[in-house]
Amino acid sequence: RVYATEVALLDGAILAMALYNALLFWFVRDRAYLHNAAYTVVGGIYVSCLDGSLLDAMPARVETIPHSANTILALVAWWFVVLFLGRVLELRRTHPRIHRAFLVSMIMMSVIALVYLVGAVDYLQMNLLLMPVVTPLVFSWVIVSAFRWWEGARTAFWLVLAWSAYTTFASIAILSIRGSLSFSMGMAPQMAMATEAILFSIALAEDARTRNRELARMHREGEVLNQELKRQIADRAGQLAAAIARLSSVGPRVLAAGDIVEERYRVIERLGAGGMGIVYRVERIADGRQLALKILTGVADRDGLARFAREAQVAADRKSVG
Repeated sequence: RVYATEVALLDGAILAMALYNALLFWFVRDRAYLHNAAYTVVGGIYVSCLDGSLLDAMPARVETIPHSANTILALVAWWFVVLFLGRVLELRRTHPRIHRAFLVSMIMMSVIALVYLVGAVDYLQMNLLLMPVVTPLVFSWVIVSAFRWWEGARTAFWLVLAWSAYTTFASIAILSIRGSLSFSMGMAPQMAMATEAILFSIALAEDARTRNRELARMHREGEVLNQELKRQIADRAGQLAAAIARLSSVGPRVLAAGDIVEERYRVIERLGAGGMGIVYRVERIADGRQLALKILTGVADRDGLARFAREAQVAADRKSVG
């Protein structure tokens, strides 16, 4: 009874973590939460198959759970954990080759499992075929997580801790089954799965906190850039107002051919006059290029100055004179 209670508590913790991550996915729409929730559920069912607790919960007419069910559950769980790791460790962006290697390993495992499911090999042969793929893959998860932690990904620390705890409990469970230990720890699989689920959830929380800090940093930088842009716009507006004032100070006297304006332009001829000023054809002294120069003949209000500035902008964008 005590054993059943402890297993039930661990199963409850696994289910709680799955529901927690599924609920977070509903709000934040980050697939990592969905992958973690799915892995936790499928992995929990797989562990229940291994220790017989799922069979005990089945109707009496169900005498055994076929190995094919265990195989499918394990394969699906591994697919979800690979997708979860790829997202949390950002492998597709930081280390695409490693990400592809993980996917290739999972495809190989899927092919081997499919060969067993169609009856081409038996259960023992399938496990022998999987060992050269599964063992390096598990160790690579730990190594890659540790490497990403070394690179500065704080989320990876919790993954290293999760895999270390899972490996420890799984090793205890295997040794207990083989009788290599002086004590029995039948609930080790549930402890491994529950510990991993909790640490995976902490890893996602750390990932969310890291992203929030990055967003806050970008927001602060955006505010600084916005203030700098406002300052530059104010400076340019002041420069434009000063230039307009200098040009306005030239009028209302009429310029004659040969007059020099601002020591930069030589008047060639008068082109015409409008409501705001007089337009002249001028020659830029520096390179001899002919341009149009408009001089205000009266005091303009703010709207008039803005309209004049727009005219200047349009004239600056034109390639031809006039």
